Amino acid sequence: MARIALVIGALAAIVYPIPLQLQGTTYYQTVGFLVLVNAMLGVGWNVIGGWAGQFDFGPQVFFAVGAYTSALLYVKLGVDAWLGLPAAVAAAALICAVLTYPLTRLRGHYFAISTVAIWMIAQPIGATWEYIGAAQGLFIPVKPRTGVVASALSLQFSGPTKAMGYYYAALVLFAFTLALMAVVERSKLGYYFRAIRDDQEAAEGIGIDSRLYKVIARSITAAVFAAAGVLYAFWACRCFPSKCWSSTGARCRSWPRWSAASAACGARCSAPSSSSRSRRS
Repeated sequence: MARIALVIGALAAIVYPIPLQLQGTTYYQTVGFLVLVNAMLGVGWNVIGGWAGQFDFGPQVFFAVGAYTSALLYVKLGVDAWLGLPAAVAAAALICAVLTYPLTRLRGHYFAISTVAIWMIAQPIGATWEYIGAAQGLFIPVKPRTGVVASALSLQFSGPTKAMGYYYAALVLFAFTLALMAVVERSKLGYYFRAIRDDQEAAEGIGIDSRLYKVIARSITAAVFAAAGVLYAFWACRCFPSKCWSSTGARCRSWPRWSAASAACGARCSAPSSSSRSRRS
């Protein structure tokens, strides 16, 4: 039944923009694009916040790293977005690993506060660094492409096909992200992440390096955020500090509250009631 629902959902997502394109309506295609981008961010945050159980309030830093890295490669060196995407993902994951490892000595709300500090430090750097455009941001010029295939290969759509083109690009990246997360969840990494979340001391007692796997979990989150940042930057044709550092952060900081609420609700629903415990005793 789950597979049937998955197939139906995939077909609906593929067909969704076609009638809108025939009607000349691009608004709902853009809404679909933004929904898919935010879904990618949610899936990415689930690795560090859901599986590893660490509250991360600063993943938008790596969204910005991905956006600016791909934009700089395109503007300065002429590297197309799809080629710049792996470089942006690698840069975000590397920066994340370097910044996160010292923070893994902290736990709970202390770790969460330290991730906020990273974002607060990175935001003024991005808004004042002249090489990346400082407060004015970095504009991405749209080069004329001959045909839809050329536009898809360069991730630069324009005209009436822009909304639909970026929708399908976001759908492809979202599907790839879901597939990758499914592999991680069923791998040794997924089991280690959940073991650290459930009982870090017990996990360390059986030989799991909690600091290492926290770094890996957050680096995977950073990689997903960077990929979404690349897509968003080329859709918007610019990288602005107010967009890449701040507005994304407001959405990111809302996920931990929803996750905490759902986790608490699940714990209460799964725990036996006092009356049932008394009957058992």
